[in-house]
Amino acid sequence: MCKYDIEQIFAFLNELKYNNSTQWMHVHKDEYNKAKQSFVNIAEDIILKMQLIDKRLIGVNVKNSMFRMARDIRFSNDKRPYKTHFALYLCPGGKKIVGGGYYLHLQPEDEDGDFFDSTTIDCGMYAPPTKVATMIRDEILNNECNFERALNSLLLSDGYWQINDNEKIKRIAKHWRDSKFVDWIAHKNFDVYHKFTNKQILDGNIVEIVLDGFERGKEWCEFYNSILDGYAFSSCF
Repeated sequence: MCKYDIEQIFAFLNELKYNNSTQWMHVHKDEYNKAKQSFVNIAEDIILKMQLIDKRLIGVNVKNSMFRMARDIRFSNDKRPYKTHFALYLCPGGKKIVGGGYYLHLQPEDEDGDFFDSTTIDCGMYAPPTKVATMIRDEILNNECNFERALNSLLLSDGYWQINDNEKIKRIAKHWRDSKFVDWIAHKNFDVYHKFTNKQILDGNIVEIVLDGFERGKEWCEFYNSILDGYAFSSCF
């Protein structure tokens, strides 16, 4: 098996999508283990190289950054036991700590059209707790130059990044309304994302492809991590 067997990963995930049960997974445990190991290889190489790009990630490893395949179905109407993707989230301190982070969602293209309906990378701050969201909004208001610099670093006009602006707060505090970035202040999530086709992932080197995107989002993540220096809030992950 090659180090990054994307075809095998995609084949396994496509089968899992239509056979999402513990019984099927038990029978196909070998295929799962091969797919998982291939993703671990990808994750390890991305982490090593990202630690050279973003020093805040030193100490991050696969164990504290990779998500489990099993879903938490205790409070969900959707009782499918497994996710149909592999995912990695690189954040200072690991995925359990709130921070500006780099997310990789590896999934074959899905005709059902869910939000993450193909392989996607995401950079920034997703679903910050209320106190952190308030800190971010205050920082945007009080240090508009810093925020503008981070925003400009994304080069949004080139079309690579898409803004996750699906959720916004309904009422904006009066003092925040004075900011020229009031539209960003209204966001519940402060992240940007980029989707890839199966062909892009299968034809290229996935580590290089992901690293290129994460480097594009580095200054964006740094803006949020600078706000949280000295803090250690628990994340929703």
